[in-house]
Amino acid sequence: MGYLSRDDVLRAQDFETREVEVPEWGGTILVRELNAEEVEEVGLGQLDAQGNRDLRKVAGVRVKVISWATIDEEGKRLFLAKDVQQLGKRSSQTVQRVFDVIQGLSGISAEETRPLTIECPHCTEPFEVDLVELDEQYEATDKEDKLPKNA
Repeated sequence: MGYLSRDDVLRAQDFETREVEVPEWGGTILVRELNAEEVEEVGLGQLDAQGNRDLRKVAGVRVKVISWATIDEEGKRLFLAKDVQQLGKRSSQTVQRVFDVIQGLSGISAEETRPLTIECPHCTEPFEVDLVELDEQYEATDKEDKLPKNA
């Protein structure tokens, strides 16, 4: 049995893509799954130096993910970093629907656990966080923040 070489692995085209109908935007877009670095940035990018979720860093994650994963027929990104702010002004429901497709392609869904071991320079030893659980905690916190003060 032959094993893959370094070059075989690095040249592999292993991204799943999917067409997404977005009638609100006037047609169909092509999205790809996130790469490993992007998945980690989405998770780790939300943590502060102590490993706690910093809700200020969560803002814009969905549109950032859409900007990374929306591609043309040649696999090149459609959006630039400067487009993220404009994407953020699109319908929240539409953005969520597209984000959900990308999340599913990337193997990150609410039904599964997504553990990530973090080696923090401020911590005595590595620790594990669950990206899905963090997302659920954010959603709960976000809803609590919107409750009336007298409720």
